[in-house]
Amino acid sequence: MTGPVQGAPTVCVGAVATRTNELLMIRRATDPGRGRWSVPGGRVERGETLAEAVVRELSEETGLSGICGPLLGWTEII
Repeated sequence: MTGPVQGAPTVCVGAVATRTNELLMIRRATDPGRGRWSVPGGRVERGETLAEAVVRELSEETGLSGICGPLLGWTEII
């Protein structure tokens, strides 16, 4: 698989994982955002649904398994 095309929009997801009154956060190890706190997430891969990407990213970044619930919202960074 090739990387994103320069200047083309990139679709990303973030997993909002909670337990009681706690929110799961990770510290980014790579750019963009190296060293910053974030919810687990990343780019959607070709042929992957948003829900599949959320579950995959959660597993890759934390080792946790989960299910994807309803969409909470979106943002655009231009």
